[in-house]
Amino acid sequence: ITMCEYINGTLAEVAPAYAVVDAGGVGYFVNISLNTYSAIEKAEQVKLYVHHIVREDAELLYGFASKEDRYLGVKGGSAMNSHAHMDGGSFIYEWGGVRWAVDLGSQDYHSLESKGIGIWKKGQNSQRWQVYRLNNYSHNTLTINNRLHQYDGKATMTKVYNKKMVKGVEFDLSSLFIDTKSVTRNITIDSNDKVTCIDKIESDNFECSARWNMTTFAKAEIIDAHTIQLTQEGKTILVRATSPKNAEAYIMENNSNNWYDVKNKGVRIGFRTTIKANSKSTIKVELIPQK
Repeated sequence: ITMCEYINGTLAEVAPAYAVVDAGGVGYFVNISLNTYSAIEKAEQVKLYVHHIVREDAELLYGFASKEDRYLGVKGGSAMNSHAHMDGGSFIYEWGGVRWAVDLGSQDYHSLESKGIGIWKKGQNSQRWQVYRLNNYSHNTLTINNRLHQYDGKATMTKVYNKKMVKGVEFDLSSLFIDTKSVTRNITIDSNDKVTCIDKIESDNFECSARWNMTTFAKAEIIDAHTIQLTQEGKTILVRATSPKNAEAYIMENNSNNWYDVKNKGVRIGFRTTIKANSKSTIKVELIPQK
């Protein structure tokens, strides 16, 4: 696959979520942010800086009008869908031309099938969900009691925010977990490029543990129990848990102990907390660019 830095050509079609750029007689479908849409909607010729993402079921281009643009994407849906991961509520975040919250993508299917791993069987107990890159342990989402997400659960979008000062979504994640009564995730990006993720969790009849996770290729350093500093390509952001008070920052390897999993670069960062039985807790995490 040939990788490209940018696409330069005629804007053949544009909408708030995508653009079609005619470059050398080929029409490229490029996913774009609302910021980029505002910058190019009236243009005839455009130059979009692109990220090329390869998945087992698709190849995607994400384009930006500037290398300094920002991007927040959040994942809904169900692991029951074709080629899906257990990644309900997961997000990616880019600021300053740097990807901070990363999706590792899928492991090559042949590398798993050739080792006898049953990745096509459906159901909660399928070997597919033991593959690190396919389950929730590697994604930028919540894990409760260190359990896998529920295969037949669904992250359902309930709200959309599209205002000048803040944009984002809210998801109901309740059906992804068996040890809680309800879970919602509200994630937004504001005009200062700060991302705020608010997870509201109501526990069931037993105490439970919750882990807020984010995979990153940046250099990570724990500043205190509620703050992690990320540095990459000369830029810095702070990842800060403003609640709950008992949140504890962590940095972990970005790999599993499975012999069939590929090795990954980067680390997992995040915050752990414990929630008492029959109680409500809010995990609020901010990603704050240091400009």
